[in-house]
Amino acid sequence: MIQGDSNHDNRIFTLATLLCSTLVYNMKGAFDQDAVNKLTFVSEMSKSIRFGRRCDENNLLLQSILPGFVLALRDFSLKFIKGKRQLTPDEYLEEGLENKPEKRAYFNKPRECIRKFFPQEKRKCFAFPVPGDADTLENLDSLKFQDLSHRFQTVATQFVSYIYRQEPKQLQVSELVNGPMFATLTRRYVDAFAKGIVPDVDDAFSTVATIENRRVKDECMIMFRSRTNDMKLPLPSKSLDKHFKEARWSALEYMRTNAVQDVANIVEREAQMEMDLLWQQFQSQNKEEKEKHCTKVLSGLPSFSNLQARLQKTDYEVLGGHRKFKRDVDMVKQKYEQALREYEQPREIGLVWNNFVSDLCADENKILEKDNELSEDEKAREKEENAKSMERMKVEMAEANQKALAKQRNELDEQQKKLDAERERRDTEHQNKIADLQNKLAATLDENKEAQRRMLKQIRALHEEAEKRREEMNNKFEAMQKRRGGNILDVFFNTVKDIFDP
Repeated sequence: MIQGDSNHDNRIFTLATLLCSTLVYNMKGAFDQDAVNKLTFVSEMSKSIRFGRRCDENNLLLQSILPGFVLALRDFSLKFIKGKRQLTPDEYLEEGLENKPEKRAYFNKPRECIRKFFPQEKRKCFAFPVPGDADTLENLDSLKFQDLSHRFQTVATQFVSYIYRQEPKQLQVSELVNGPMFATLTRRYVDAFAKGIVPDVDDAFSTVATIENRRVKDECMIMFRSRTNDMKLPLPSKSLDKHFKEARWSALEYMRTNAVQDVANIVEREAQMEMDLLWQQFQSQNKEEKEKHCTKVLSGLPSFSNLQARLQKTDYEVLGGHRKFKRDVDMVKQKYEQALREYEQPREIGLVWNNFVSDLCADENKILEKDNELSEDEKAREKEENAKSMERMKVEMAEANQKALAKQRNELDEQQKKLDAERERRDTEHQNKIADLQNKLAATLDENKEAQRRMLKQIRALHEEAEKRREEMNNKFEAMQKRRGGNILDVFFNTVKDIFDP
């Protein structure tokens, strides 16, 4: 800002007003016309702030973003008496803000602006008496709080207590403003003033929400990856699904709790999409690891080693050898299934076993040819039964996969319904908060029907703008889904189907 600019003080006051949750304005002495004249920045403030797409002194919606107003009167020595009635400091402030019909605009306008932008429930006054006698004032720097006058201590304690009870800075009725959010707001407003333009509160809030939601989403994904990376693959599909759903729900709960003005839940839904895509990768990786694990378990069985050794030594190529071969193969299968009993059978372990049995076909045919205990018809029937058995195993696995995927889809659909219900509940809660705030603002204007009518019109315009933005964001997200192949669950299950089809 250029030093000596006539608007310098007004900009400083406006910046402080936009950034604080409670504006404390302190002045010395009584709240008289001279004191009111020092508050001219309030009259100009509406021209220095753009909110709800408006920038004028009739923008009554400014009440929803402006802080509480506390007037601190220092060295106050007057008595709060009107007629024969004792006034409180708050009543004294309200008396000083009353319009005087016989007075001109220079008298009434500053008072009207204070009442307009800082409703009565957000106005407070504290009158601090002189903290002590002349000796006390001369040594203030070296005195302790308890050395000051009792009356001063009482008012100061009440003042501090009141300030600490006030709510922190919020983005209207959204999340509390944290350090990074406060820094972003400050930069946006200061940059606007430095460029000589009116700061746009909507734009500043949107920028803060974008930056904060990006940070929250990153943290959400870190939480999700941390929990999923802790998984030691391979896992039974049931355990993997359970772990994924818990990790996703927990991460999205963090997202829901900490997101700021996430219009149409776009950021949360993007995070969910990324999680679902990561789950695809885990499913594929888990399938590969399961196959390796099953192969390792199978090859490590003593019964498997015994079977292979006897095949190499042609022990089965004798009279009655096929019967012994089938017995040993059944023993391997029994031990294999027992070793992998935590996995769903045959869906999760059947592929490796089918491949193993398929590889044995040539050996079994050779054994059948050498086994003269069987007639030619019996050998033919045995080969036919083996082929049918292999086909049955493939069909059973395919059916088991379909059932498992259907169950998985139903479970995720149920969780999706819960997510959608929670989002709808949160959206409704947020809209109700805004509606309550706006109704309270309108209620403060009961005595001024024309002002109330203008505010309600502004509220309707704000609602229409919000719904338009919500629809635009929904359309944007749906377009993004189409580019990625459609609904994320449909894409996911089509991919998983390809992974698990034998």
